[in-house]
Amino acid sequence: MDIGERLRSERERLGYSQTSFAELASASKHAQINWEKGVAAPNALALNAWAKEGVDVLFVVTGERRSDSAAQSLSAEEQLLLDSYRGMPVTKRKALLADLLTGGKAKKPARASGGVVVQGNNNRAAGRDLHGKE
Repeated sequence: MDIGERLRSERERLGYSQTSFAELASASKHAQINWEKGVAAPNALALNAWAKEGVDVLFVVTGERRSDSAAQSLSAEEQLLLDSYRGMPVTKRKALLADLLTGGKAKKPARASGGVVVQGNNNRAAGRDLHGKE
């Protein structure tokens, strides 16, 4: 597997299209295609931009996966969670992170004005009592 194939592999693992992945590196889709074909190689600025989004730059450049001590100490469940998170599109990762950091208490969408709100003790319908009294 060459650098272009590894780059494509990381892009797909993170759920990016060629266009959006290239935009992260301030590059064109044409440049991305050439990088993935192996016609050219991305520069350090592009690699740095992708690293911030979760790309394993060591893998892209050398073909060896990053093996830091923290990753080696993860349980199988933690590794699965991390791999799943890294495989999500950026928008979903950000939404999940926001949900985790707020304890699931993210702002609810505002209710549209003019809506009907029904309140009460559930014994009235259309202005009269359910037991026949008016």
